[in-house]
Amino acid sequence: MTVKAGWLVSFRQRFAVILLLVASAAAAQDAGTRAIPYHWEPIDGAGGYLIEVADDSQTIVATEQAPAGATSVALSLAPGQYQIRLTPLDITKNPQTPGDWTPFPVEAVKPPVLVSMEPSVLISGVEGTARLQLEGLADGATASVRSPSGNLFPVEISQTDTVLLKVPALEETGNYTLLVTNPPDQTLTVKGKLTVRYPQPVVKQVSPDTLEPTGADQSLELTGENFSSEAIVGVRAGDGGKLVLLAITSRSPTSIQVVVPKDLGPGEYRLMLANGLRERQILAGSLKIKAPPVPVKKVEKEKKPSRRAELQTQIDVLKERIRTVDAQNLARRTVGWVSLGLGLAGTATGALLYSRADPAPFSSDGQVGTAGGVALSTLSVGLSGLLIGAVILTSDDAAPLRLQLADLERQLLAES
Repeated sequence: MTVKAGWLVSFRQRFAVILLLVASAAAAQDAGTRAIPYHWEPIDGAGGYLIEVADDSQTIVATEQAPAGATSVALSLAPGQYQIRLTPLDITKNPQTPGDWTPFPVEAVKPPVLVSMEPSVLISGVEGTARLQLEGLADGATASVRSPSGNLFPVEISQTDTVLLKVPALEETGNYTLLVTNPPDQTLTVKGKLTVRYPQPVVKQVSPDTLEPTGADQSLELTGENFSSEAIVGVRAGDGGKLVLLAITSRSPTSIQVVVPKDLGPGEYRLMLANGLRERQILAGSLKIKAPPVPVKKVEKEKKPSRRAELQTQIDVLKERIRTVDAQNLARRTVGWVSLGLGLAGTATGALLYSRADPAPFSSDGQVGTAGGVALSTLSVGLSGLLIGAVILTSDDAAPLRLQLADLERQLLAES
C-alpha cells in the first residue's frame, strides 16, 4: 500500500505532523470524535511504538507514539473506515520495519441496548446491586440512577456475563430511572425496573389494645423496629372495611404514637401499618373499642298505699254498694207497701164476708158452706198479703254493709 506521507519524510518532520494532528484532533471533538482503544502484542527489543491511522484516501489522519512496554493507546477518531499499522522504534526512537496496514473500522456511537433486566427492589439506606444484560456497551461507559425527585446518583459498572450495577445507599423511596451512557452522550434510559423501598416494619407491641368508651380522643402506641419517617397507621373494621388513617403525634424508628378519635365507634378493628403511602401495608395487631354501657332505667318501686288510703278506698267502695242496695230496697219497699195494702183489703173483705155468712158455716159433716168458704179464702189471702208486705218492709239488705261501713270508719278514725 502507498501512503502519501510515507517514510521518505524524516522522523523529525513526522513528529511535527503528529503534533499538528493531535491539535487538530482536539479541535475535532465537536465533529463527533471519540477515544478509540487500540491494543497490540509487545515486540521484543522495541524501544517504543509508532501507531499510524490512515483514512479511505490513504491519508494519515492520526499518529500516536507509545513508550516501551506499552500495549495500547487511545486514538481520537470520528466514525468511519480506517487502516492502522504499528511500527516498533529502537532505543533512539527511530522507526524500524513497519507492520502491515490492517482495517480499523470505527463505528458510530450508539446507546447500549437492553436485552433483559429483572425488576430490582433495594432497601432505603442500604447499598445494593442490579443485574441486567446489555448489547453494545462501549468501553468507558458510565451509569447513574435518577431518583423520583430528579436527583442523579452515579453507579459503578462491572461486567462479566451480565452487567452488574453497584448502587450506593439511596434514601429516597420510589421508582428510579436507570441511565447507561456510551461516551460521549449516547444514553440508554430504563424505567420501571429499579425501586427503592423502606425496610419491612416489625411491630412487637400495641399498647393498649383495648380502649374504654371514654367519650374523648385516646392515645395508642406501637413499638417495634424499622419504622420510617413516612410511616402511616390506620384501622380497618374487618377484612373489607375502609381504612381510616390515624393522626400521628410522634414517630421514631422504634415507636409510633397515634390518636384514636372519639367518634370511632365500638367494635373489633385491624390495626394496619405501612412505611409510606406507596409501601405495602402490614397487619400490626388488633384493636378493640368497647361499647358504652347501656343506661339502666331506674324503676321506681310502686308505692304501697298507706293504711288510711286503703281504708278510705274501701269506705268509698262500700258506700257505693250501699247506695246501690238502697235503690234496690226502695223498689222492694214499693212492692211491700202494695202487698201490705192488698193484704189489709183482703183481710177486711174476708172478715166482712165471714160476718155475713151463715152463722153455722160448717155443716154437720164438717164441710164449710159456700159463703163461709169464700169468706175464709178471702181472709186467708188478705192475711198472706199482710205477712208478705210486712216481711218486705222490714227486710234491709244494706244493713250488713252499714255495719261493715261503720267498722271501717272506726278504723279510719283510729289511724288519724
